[in-house]
Amino acid sequence: MAQETLKSLIAVIMTLSLQEQEQVISELQDNVRLHSNKIDEATRQQLIAGAEEGIAEIQRGEYFTNDEVLARMNHRVESQYAAVV
Repeated sequence: MAQETLKSLIAVIMTLSLQEQEQVISELQDNVRLHSNKIDEATRQQLIAGAEEGIAEIQRGEYFTNDEVLARMNHRVESQYAAVV
């Protein structure tokens, strides 16, 4: 939509009562939510494949415990801090 047309549309909306403006806003927000929740099929398949690979890794025993993750993160932070100092 051209900027002039968009500005004209906004000007018309501004002439509406507050209740009508709230209705326009509500319907626009519903439309945005509807379209932003859609995931294209390629992305959906990538997410599914990633989740399935994660499940397979866990089943093969390829995972870290919570304590191991925390220890690795602490080590990484300490290493970066030592490099800066």
